[in-house]
Amino acid sequence: MGFQVDWEGSFSPGAPVYMQISRGGLIFHLSERFGDATPGSMAYVYMTGVAELHHQLNAKILDA
Repeated sequence: MGFQVDWEGSFSPGAPVYMQISRGGLIFHLSERFGDATPGSMAYVYMTGVAELHHQLNAKILDA
C-alpha cells in the first residue's frame, strides 16, 4: 500500500516485533506483542485523495 518501514525492534531474535510505518503524514505503530491491543482491533483514517489512492493501488495490482 505504499507504506515505508520507519523503524522496527524486538527484545531478542524471534521475539514479537514493534514497528512504525508511514506514508505521507500518516503514521501507524504496529505490534505483535501480546496484550498491546485487542485482537480484531480496527482503525479509521479520515483523509482526502481517496480516489487517487484507489487508482495507485489498482495500478500496482495490474503491474504485478
